[in-house]
Amino acid sequence: MKFKGYRVEIILLVFVLSLGLVIGVNYFVHQRRVVAPIYDIFQDIPGVSQILLTEQGQELQVAVTLEEVEKLEQTMDQVIEKAKELGLAEKIIIVDRANQKLEAAFYDIHLAIEEAIAIGNFQQMAETIDQLIVDSEIVHRIYVSRDYVYVQLHHQENYLYQVFSRHDGINVIRQSG
Repeated sequence: MKFKGYRVEIILLVFVLSLGLVIGVNYFVHQRRVVAPIYDIFQDIPGVSQILLTEQGQELQVAVTLEEVEKLEQTMDQVIEKAKELGLAEKIIIVDRANQKLEAAFYDIHLAIEEAIAIGNFQQMAETIDQLIVDSEIVHRIYVSRDYVYVQLHHQENYLYQVFSRHDGINVIRQSG
């Protein structure tokens, strides 16, 4: 078929190939100049074992898989700071390695943490958590900073991490791996 002396099939083929090339080059450049450096920045943080970036519309969502760490606040402060610097997300997903025992213990203490954040009575929160976690196999550590409350629960080779925002900071959501 011809249109004004040109073969339409050739025009369409050139158009499709050109479009594919432009999209492919754009994807490659985006991966090399945007996504790869972000992976490198987060991978350099001690305690971070894996990063997963997913695009949701125009935003990148960050999921951080953490190793077992001694002080969660040190690792997560760096993760949150990098996310803010890069303008990445309003929320960060942290992936831990929780088991059923840790999930049950977290359920028992989460209301005390939420209440302390609401009214500011962190001393009472600490005493309540000490009373609620009676299982001697579970080691717990709660750290309160100006902006966040960091919760660490450890049981054998498993660990559960949660970060509660005290204000309108980056929302940190946990996901068990």
